[in-house]
Amino acid sequence: LAPQPIEAAAAFDGAYMKNVDLSGANLQGATFQYASFYGDFGGAAPTFPCQVFKGGPPFTNNCATIAGATLTGTNFSSAYLYGVDFGGGTVLNGTIFSSAILTAANFAAAKFEVNSGAAPNFDKAMLQGATFDTNAPLVLANMLNAFVDFGVPGTPMAGNNLYLLLGAEYTGFRGWSGARTPCVLATYGGASVVPALATMTCPDGTAGVCGSGRSTDSLARWKSGLALAGNSVPGRYQQDATYDKATGTGATCSNGAMRDPNW
Repeated sequence: LAPQPIEAAAAFDGAYMKNVDLSGANLQGATFQYASFYGDFGGAAPTFPCQVFKGGPPFTNNCATIAGATLTGTNFSSAYLYGVDFGGGTVLNGTIFSSAILTAANFAAAKFEVNSGAAPNFDKAMLQGATFDTNAPLVLANMLNAFVDFGVPGTPMAGNNLYLLLGAEYTGFRGWSGARTPCVLATYGGASVVPALATMTCPDGTAGVCGSGRSTDSLARWKSGLALAGNSVPGRYQQDATYDKATGTGATCSNGAMRDPNW
């Protein structure tokens, strides 16, 4: 049977959803603006697929998954989506990820329905360590000012630690006892794997094929026009990244602003 139309879509705006399982859900038209839906992975870099505990509450083995869900027109603008598993046949059609934090997220084997629907929007999204199929059909997708990390050219990429200073929009939910604007750590274990063959809007504003990030021309196309330190959610790298040097004293989440243990 064909899915029934959603008359009143769910609203998860500002919700706190750590290590939650939303796999297979019909979330057409739902909104997750400034929601925090993520895995903590026990402090390690994310691995996939996310292991779900069967027969109990919708929780996982320290990970977050939405694999196999329907995300037609779903709005994840500015959501904290660190390490979320969007793979495994998740349907993405006109899905909005504008300014979302998708560091270390997995989009391998996701179904981007751009031919029969609409392209996703990743403008200003954080995609450091995120994984797409290299042949993902992201025709006309918007990657303007998105952030990626391929590692330092000529050096093997072993991942990085990204420190982010979240705004108060992320901590307005009931029961939060940590800092109003917490510093959080997003660890990723490898380079961004990008949709190298699709014609789309690249982070530098170029319309065309952005490439794999391995050539000088492709690296230029994948460079965001925004500074990470001045982003709406500012951040810094512990190790040198493709487009930014590691920063220390005086940088975001330094000078006593350590990682919030409550997050």
